[in-house]
Amino acid sequence: MKRYREIFKSILTLTFKGEDLVIQDYANLQSVVDLFESKEKMLKFYSQSEYAVAAIKNKTRFQIKMNELKFLPPESLGFSLYQHIATLGDSYSELSSLPANTDYDYIAAHLYESHDVWHAVLGLNTSIDDEVNLQAFLAAQSPGYLFNSFCVLHLIGVLFFRPSQLMNRSRALYQFHQRGKKAKHLFGVDWNQFMSVDLNLVRAKFGITAST
Repeated sequence: MKRYREIFKSILTLTFKGEDLVIQDYANLQSVVDLFESKEKMLKFYSQSEYAVAAIKNKTRFQIKMNELKFLPPESLGFSLYQHIATLGDSYSELSSLPANTDYDYIAAHLYESHDVWHAVLGLNTSIDDEVNLQAFLAAQSPGYLFNSFCVLHLIGVLFFRPSQLMNRSRALYQFHQRGKKAKHLFGVDWNQFMSVDLNLVRAKFGITAST
């Protein structure tokens, strides 16, 4: 029972208070993923794209190195990632290196390590609304109901606490979900190869439109 209380707390925190309070707590975050997704379903789904197949096979890892990112060209993906993380200030700490001995472990580690990159690629900031916009994008690119659940809980919260914004928030989540459907699947992309590449070229390569 205690485990499920912690899982529920993590879901509500990520949905209503933002990513920085949960993404650093990998144990609770992964327990949420495990609750919503079966290992077999995740492996089957993420093994569909060429990027994912190669990544799972090679166990390609991505680690954020702030001291390197800040010296990249201003128009690059890497510098945009640096700016995104810098806005988190003291709430950000470098992500720990997670084990990836099995294919399923690798999927979890890759989702964890790529989270902030997706923010930069999509042009999203660190607000709660931006975090849930990302969940809507990922809902279109992921199996199961995890990311959809975040979006639903978010809209319920908006209905109760910000009812005048419900229509705008619903429209925004729909737009990001459509972006996720139209874009190439981002799971498995070796972001190490794109840090010095112009952000607009990265977006064009993967069929992504920036946040407006």
